[in-house]
Amino acid sequence: MRAVNALGLDLVLLPNHQPKTIDAHQGQFDLILTDVLDFPTINKQVLFIELTDTYSQAYQPVFGWQASNIVMYTSGSTGEPKAIHKRLSQLIEEVDALGELFCPTDAGSAVISTVSHQHIYGLLFRILWPLRSGQAFCRENIEFQEQLKELRCSDKSFSSYTLISSPAFLKHLQQGDGALAELSHVFSSGGPLSVKHAAKARDILGCRVTEVLGSTETGGIAWRQQKVGSVLWQPLPGVKVDICDAGNLVVTSPYAGGTHYSQDKIELHENGLFDHKGRADRIVKVAEKRLSLAELEAFAEQSFLVKEAAAVLVTRGRRECVGLAVSLSPEGHRLLLEQGRRHCNLEINSYLITRFERVLLPRFFRYCDCIPVNSQGKRVQTALNALFLEKEE
Repeated sequence: MRAVNALGLDLVLLPNHQPKTIDAHQGQFDLILTDVLDFPTINKQVLFIELTDTYSQAYQPVFGWQASNIVMYTSGSTGEPKAIHKRLSQLIEEVDALGELFCPTDAGSAVISTVSHQHIYGLLFRILWPLRSGQAFCRENIEFQEQLKELRCSDKSFSSYTLISSPAFLKHLQQGDGALAELSHVFSSGGPLSVKHAAKARDILGCRVTEVLGSTETGGIAWRQQKVGSVLWQPLPGVKVDICDAGNLVVTSPYAGGTHYSQDKIELHENGLFDHKGRADRIVKVAEKRLSLAELEAFAEQSFLVKEAAAVLVTRGRRECVGLAVSLSPEGHRLLLEQGRRHCNLEINSYLITRFERVLLPRFFRYCDCIPVNSQGKRVQTALNALFLEKEE
């Protein structure tokens, strides 16, 4: 890799390594570096790098590449992935700030992750940070919650672990999943955790979750550790937050390369603290009434029938209405099996109507084992929309 970078090449991290994704982006790269032997054949040179160790150690020469460009892509959860160009020096500056703020590294500890390195959160936290600090990190992802309790049984080389994760993973933890993992720090990004899920993760994993708010464009923006009655976000070092006339978050940061106007709705408090109110692009109109899809989801998830919910705007002819994809709780599953879909729909709506007007209630429901997410743990909007294309009603 040192020889490749000496050629002055930029590093391109595609959204994933699926064949169609690689094919669609062939014009963006000249050479592929991979440790996958059966990599799909395409009209590009493929350089295979054999990696044998489960855990990788620090490789400091990478930090001599600071003049390099790294090309990443937005998650694509709201449309086609968009290329974002970053200087490696920007990312290193952010990593150093994170290290000074959180200082999660200690001798004998290792970093494990449930998220991909192909997005900025995973790249920063699971790759660049341990490289910079000299900490070991696991090359393979943790795919299932049950794997956490197996860590201490399968590998006694490390005294503790730092977990880099997402709400999609943490929401589905069960009692006992973290009993043997000996986690010293847990980070989450990709979306906000509810107070309920943050408390549950803390109880199971044995330490409070540090949530990080950010985007590919801006880098990290703010962080928080939720406690009862406290859900405010604290800007990261070097980051200045403000609010525009429309109530949206404005970020000025060296990691963003200047000032960035976001679609995040916030309420600004003293000392730069702020409350995140959801995305402006998730405020919709139904029958001329404004509705926050994020607010509907959050309230639905407080029902004892619902484990997770995702709301979308559904168009039928000229009419727009709400569709709700639901991952049911055990109680919800029992109700669905015993009483059927129609009764389950009515029960959830009878709960929602205690907060929302009838015209804003979901008209279409889809029940699924889990809400579709990408490798970063972010919801995939195209997959959610596809659930409502078939007419099951």
